[in-house]
Amino acid sequence: MKSKNCLYSRKLLVGALSTNEEVLSVLSRDHTLPKIILEHLFLAKLKTTFTDKLPLMINPISGRVHTSYHHAVTATGRLSSSDHNLPFPVRHDNGRRIRRAFIASDGYCIMSAEYAQIALRIMAYLSKDAGLLKAFSCGIDIHCTTADEVFGVSVDKVTLEQRRETKVINFRLIYGISAFSLARKLGIAHREAKRYIECYFKRYPGILNYIKGTKQQASDRVLLQL
Repeated sequence: MKSKNCLYSRKLLVGALSTNEEVLSVLSRDHTLPKIILEHLFLAKLKTTFTDKLPLMINPISGRVHTSYHHAVTATGRLSSSDHNLPFPVRHDNGRRIRRAFIASDGYCIMSAEYAQIALRIMAYLSKDAGLLKAFSCGIDIHCTTADEVFGVSVDKVTLEQRRETKVINFRLIYGISAFSLARKLGIAHREAKRYIECYFKRYPGILNYIKGTKQQASDRVLLQL
């Protein structure tokens, strides 16, 4: 019997069916084995990338791991690092356990800093969306605010899982993610993802107008060059 998810399978150039992480994620919604395989792949990556490699990168003089920062490497303009890359997976308990292994020296502390929702702040400036501008000017958690609209719960009742999902929605939709891709990313039904998108643009219509306007502007410029 063919799986109802067989339509998600992708053939490689050689004709073999793909079993990459994207395909396994879709299949894991209805089958146990793909979920176990994904868990194994995640743990294997933690082992080879972090627990096996980090001890070998300890500086013999300082006794610590030192990273190298890069200011102009990523296409998105984000700060990146290498040898060893600093971002550690935090959505999984085993990933958080690795992060807890980093302890500051006596008299020092570990500081975490980031551009808070920088992409959304830029979108607020460009789109002039009233709801987005108000949220940032009032210091409101934009992810919890979006969850209020999408899930129909008050800001103070938003769960960590709901905030995580709306964080994906906030950042992905401004880059034009489709309902199909959002459903796959969140592991939800297509109709549910479509409802999320409709709720989002209903709350932030200025963003949708900006996206449509930008696409039209790009299309007009292309036509002028033809």
